[in-house]
Amino acid sequence: MCAAAPFQPGFFPVAAAALEVGWQRAVLPSWRSAMWLLTTGAVLAVLGKGSTELRFDATKFVEKYACNDVVILPCIVTNLRESNVSKMHVRWMVEDRVVFAFHGPNQSYYRDPSLPSAVFAAEADLAKGDASLQLKSSEAKDANYTCEVTELNREGETKVELRTRTGELPVIFIFIFFMTCWE
Repeated sequence: MCAAAPFQPGFFPVAAAALEVGWQRAVLPSWRSAMWLLTTGAVLAVLGKGSTELRFDATKFVEKYACNDVVILPCIVTNLRESNVSKMHVRWMVEDRVVFAFHGPNQSYYRDPSLPSAVFAAEADLAKGDASLQLKSSEAKDANYTCEVTELNREGETKVELRTRTGELPVIFIFIFFMTCWE
């Protein structure tokens, strides 16, 4: 019969109770096995391996001006493992409403009727992690947009606020500048 691995009473009460009632050593992992698992888990966490979360280049907000024809909302995944769009799902939402979606396995799209111009800004780069959304400026409304990307069993999201910027303030400064220069 194998001797049980030493432990401090009270440190792991469940293990102490198990040893008192005569459970075999196979029920409890050895301290070496436990330390190996902890060390491996720590190393993988530091290296980011085995992570189920996708990471993004974050952009807090995008400003659109009256002169813009289109608006591009960035969504760049930085840690894709596969370079295969058939293993990806992308969903763009405004508040809690899906406005654009891509289902990779069957290459299908969904567009909300309020945003018929919604397309990927660079569809050829989707496999590289670029799921940025392009909209006609006239359809794009000021709001918080959320991009959700799933690759196999890994997922993540990023949020970007769309703001409309009026061009009146810079025009006033230009006018003041020219007025002071002409005097």
